[in-house]
Order: sequence, then C-alpha cells, then structure tokens
Amino acid sequence: MVYQIPYGSGSVEFSSPQGMEVEWIEPQYGAGALDPAALILKRLRNPIGARPLAAQARGARRVTIIVDDITRPTPSRQMLPPILQELDSAGVPVQGIQIVVGVGSHRKMLPEEMQALVGPDIFSRYVVLNHEAREPEQLVALGNSPRRIPVRLNRQILESDLCIITGFIKPHNVAGYSGGYKGYFPATAGLETIVGVHALQQLPGEPCRVGEIDNPFRIEVDAMGAMVPTPTFILNVIINCRKQIVDAFAGHPMKAHRAAVAETEKRATVGVMRAAPIVVASGGGYPSDISLYQGINALASVVRLRDPLVEPNGHVILMGEFREGLGSEFLGGGRHKDLGTAWASHLRKMGRLTVVSANVPREKLEEAGIRKADTLEDAIGSDDGHMIIMPHAPYTVGRLNRG
Repeated sequence: MVYQIPYGSGSVEFSSPQGMEVEWIEPQYGAGALDPAALILKRLRNPIGARPLAAQARGARRVTIIVDDITRPTPSRQMLPPILQELDSAGVPVQGIQIVVGVGSHRKMLPEEMQALVGPDIFSRYVVLNHEAREPEQLVALGNSPRRIPVRLNRQILESDLCIITGFIKPHNVAGYSGGYKGYFPATAGLETIVGVHALQQLPGEPCRVGEIDNPFRIEVDAMGAMVPTPTFILNVIINCRKQIVDAFAGHPMKAHRAAVAETEKRATVGVMRAAPIVVASGGGYPSDISLYQGINALASVVRLRDPLVEPNGHVILMGEFREGLGSEFLGGGRHKDLGTAWASHLRKMGRLTVVSANVPREKLEEAGIRKADTLEDAIGSDDGHMIIMPHAPYTVGRLNRG
C-alpha cells in the first residue's frame, strides 16, 4: 500500500513494509463552505451569546483585532474582510482600527509575513503590529489569576473600546482545544503570564490533555479572560485538512467558543483499534510543521491522551519539514531551556522517538535522546506488526476502542 504523508508544502510517498498492518487515522472535518465570506457575515450578524458585531462596535473609536501568527493555518485573509465590513458599517474609522499579531513568545513576524497574513490591501490600509511579550511598557498588569499567576496583557487591547479575537479551533496539547480566550492568554500576554499558564501542563497526573476542554489550563485562561475590562467579541472558525473554512462561530468569548469546541470534537475524534508499537505522526504540512517546536502538537496527539496511542515501549516517528529547524523557542528566543527538558514528559511515554526531517540538526536531537532518520523507511527499519499513521496528527483526537 502506498501512502501520501503531508510534509511542508507537499507530501512524502511511503510504501508500507510487507506484512505491516497499517491503521490510517485521519479526522473528517467535512467540505469547505461554498461562500466563506457570506458564512462569516451571517455569524457576525447572528452571534452566540452577544449582540451583533456592528451593534457592539457602534460608537467605538478604537478597535483592536487579534490574528494568529504564521505558525497557525488560520485563514485570517478570509476572516478579516467581513469583520472590517461590519466595523465600517458601524462607523468605526479606519485609523481607529489596529490589527495585533498574537505571537505570544514566538518570534516576531517580519513585515512581509504580516502582509501575507492579512493580505496586501489590508496591510496597506490598516496598522498591523506584532505583540511584544517582553516589553513591560507594552503591557498592563491586571492582577493575579486564581492560581496566583501574574496577569499581564497587551496595552493596545486595554486602551481599546472593543477587541475582536480571531482564530481557529483544533485539538490542543494543553488547552484541550484552541480558540476563545487563548487569543489573550498566551497570544497577547506578557512573558511572565505565558510561562505561568504553560507551567500548568506539568501538574501531577497530567490533567491537561489533547481534546479535553475541562482542564486547569483552560479554566485558568478563561478566568484571566474574565479579568479583561475591554468588551470582547470572538470569531473562531473550523477548518478542514485542506485549510478550507468549514464553519464559523462568533460572539461571546466563552459561549461561542464552547459551541465551536462541541462541533470540532465531533469532527476531530477518530476511533483507534488499539495502541500500536509504531506510530507515525505528521504535523499535516506547512505551517504546522514550520519548526520542531511546533512539532510538539503532532507528538502530543500520540501521547498526551488519557490512553496514549503508542505502546509503552513503542516507537514514535515524528515527520515534518521543520523548515525553521528547531525553532526560535529552542534557540534562546523563547521560554524553554532545551529540547530534552521541554519534551521530557512525552519521551517517558515511549521506547524511542525518531524525527524524520531534512532541517533539524542531528546532534541537537541526540543530545535530547532523540534519533534522526532521513526517510520514513529508514526510521522503521525492520520493524513489523501493527503501525498507526496520523497524517494530520495535530487536528486529530484518537480514542482507543474499548471492547
């Protein structure tokens, strides 16, 4: 059997070894909307748990819109025009609208990258800024969260009359599912806040798992969101594996988000026969496999589950182009000490981890106890038996069938 596995902007062809039982695990998000702009306008005008966007924006002189950075396949170029149309109909002046790229602790976006994110026309007409997590003067302190995490948020948001958080919904390795108030925390928060919320993934018993929304991380982020005095409206979309908009949810940051999560859960969850001795996980191509740091999302979809999909002494093979190598987060630009420390809890759940990529240095992997292979065939070697392949692992919630 020949399989096409996403890799960067293309794919890698793989022929399974003779005698290998392959279980192909892929979510079914459905077909893209025929008219995404019309769908989004409908949602903005009929939101969940909130007044229509234009009604909320009427009288506002300063509005901030948060968009994801290039590590996410969020279709911001399709989402922004309907939002801007509604703001214009509400009388919000162009010069009063700013678009903030929620980079969190990731590297800043270059001007050409921001233009690609929002589109040339929008980039030329509106102010587009990177969030500055490490600049105290760009942040405002809001107090402490229930777990005593210092809450620091982007000043532009707090000086606005309205903030619109955009994003897309997918399974998330710590938050359960992405979207909602994650557009504030960690995307536009201070570094101290970012470190604090991410530390919750290390809680005893690992209560923060892929596809489980009721967890300490999400509870804390939502509590922080309630501390923000600026009126907040969200637009979260569901996209399929071809990066097409399938559905959209708009309105109250909690109510609309939970509705989006409920629908995403139906589409993302896939039954799995049994845990396998070999699991191949692909990030689903660019931009989800832009760096090894982002590769954690594919790896987590194998092991950060109540029932991991790999056997305890099994072999996980992580595939990705990783065109930016390890990623700035592992090169002194982020909050992580090193790859081995950051991934230690995941590495304990398997016998070995192999990375298949042309762009990650072998010596850095070996320092972390991770192997490197040039091809998937080399990584598998003479292994046989049962193998799971997850071509879009970060978008998949695998559930072991219990029989």
